[in-house]
Amino acid sequence: KGLIFAGFLKILIPLIVIIPGITAYYLTKDPANIEKFGEVAKADQAYPWLLRNFAPNGIRGLAFAALVAAVVSSLASMLNSTSTIFTLDIYKAHINKTADDKKLVYVGRIAAFVALLIAMVAAKPLLGGLDQAFQYIQEYTGFIYPGVVVVFGMGILWKRATNRAALWTTIATLPAGIAMKMLLPDLPFIIRMGYVCMLLIGIAVALTLTDKNQVAAAPLEPANKQRLLKAGHLFAALTAITLIAGLLFGTNLFGMSMMNLGFHSIFMTMFLFAFLTVIMYTNANSKTKDAKSYDLDPALFKTDRTFLLGAVGIVTIITALYAYFW
Repeated sequence: KGLIFAGFLKILIPLIVIIPGITAYYLTKDPANIEKFGEVAKADQAYPWLLRNFAPNGIRGLAFAALVAAVVSSLASMLNSTSTIFTLDIYKAHINKTADDKKLVYVGRIAAFVALLIAMVAAKPLLGGLDQAFQYIQEYTGFIYPGVVVVFGMGILWKRATNRAALWTTIATLPAGIAMKMLLPDLPFIIRMGYVCMLLIGIAVALTLTDKNQVAAAPLEPANKQRLLKAGHLFAALTAITLIAGLLFGTNLFGMSMMNLGFHSIFMTMFLFAFLTVIMYTNANSKTKDAKSYDLDPALFKTDRTFLLGAVGIVTIITALYAYFW
């Protein structure tokens, strides 16, 4: 129930982020407002422009405090992650394998300080001349997200997923994102991420199914096997439905083209359903598994009616918002 509540709160974030921009856009269309309050030269100036000119003192301070808290929180988590990765995965693993805890803490502090200095030096050249820093950050972190989704997804759900598949999928993530940006520079970065994800899914599936480093898998209980097969049938049907819908809506019959955003979304959804179909069928029928895989009890994913209704409600609201604003 906590997850569902957090999911409903998450829906508010796009509205909180977008509505001030829309408000500033319409206010600055009136020449009288520009003359009185000044113009918005860059998109990133819209929010402070609104706070400075229209928010009362108390609300202005509260909004600024919340913004600073969010920045500091994100910065702290990034520094913590950076120092941990360097200390444990690089320093202790390859430089000083006998380092004690006190030494590791000391090295972690130095790594965090150096990372902060690098960020301070690089911030101005990378972000100073941008019209929208937020979109820039989202786009370039998007070069990493597809690989994370594919590797973690198959690692958690697929008993045949192997180290080799995970490693090469991770290695291919960044080159695939760069190549897609160079080949399709005008395509929105969110859509590019989807196509990179599809490419990585194909690589992961091919490497996993051709990997011979497998061990014998214990037979599944009939009830668990039946659940996996039912899930496979469901995802296979959804794959077929979304494929047909994508082909139909990708024709001029509905006034759309193959490059329409709706077509992209339907096609990517179809690919995700196909990936889940392969996972469910192989989990149910495969007599082999990766040596490091672990068994999942489907009962772990069983939820009550409240959770189901809440999840359906979140998906319904998000779908309605996208359909309306689209």
